[in-house]
Amino acid sequence: MIVETILMIIVAYLLGSINWAYILGRAVKKIDIRKYDNPGVAGAWRQLGPKWGALVALLDIGKAALPVYIAKVLFLPEEQYIPIILVVLAVTVGHSWPIFLQFRGGMGLGTTMGALLILLPKEFGIAFLVALIVGLGLWLILKKKKATVAYGAMIGYILMPILTWMRFKESHPLFILTLLLFGIVIIRQIPPIKRFTERR
Repeated sequence: MIVETILMIIVAYLLGSINWAYILGRAVKKIDIRKYDNPGVAGAWRQLGPKWGALVALLDIGKAALPVYIAKVLFLPEEQYIPIILVVLAVTVGHSWPIFLQFRGGMGLGTTMGALLILLPKEFGIAFLVALIVGLGLWLILKKKKATVAYGAMIGYILMPILTWMRFKESHPLFILTLLLFGIVIIRQIPPIKRFTERR
């Protein structure tokens, strides 16, 4: 299955590199969203509006859910978690550092959601509900404050490892995956990496 794993990782990365916030920004407002915001779900929500932000979220979820679902079907019955984790990381890295946009991508919110929806649906559902309440609540209260959606997303990222640990009660591979996904978010905030990713 080595060849299949390598091919899936490549395909996952390329799917992740399709940046729907950038594509819809060009189509809807004729703008390069990278000049105004982060080219992801939160940036699309702020720059294109809630309707288009929600559409970007659905498309990003879909581009991650597809390869992760295929990996789950192929590898999970035999409890081969490493290929699944690599596919998840590939699609997330593709979104955050897309080859099609000179490695200037989004935070990976939608792709993370798509992957976790397939692998940990119950835990994702709880984390998503809490994150949604926090994000929408802050958006309604603060209106145009830039970081409201991101605050909700960060709550979700923090909750996922906690909920996954509560389920397995051990360092299960999927628990490690949630930590790795949270780590990608943290890495993107390291000043040199953040400046590179968000350079104009």
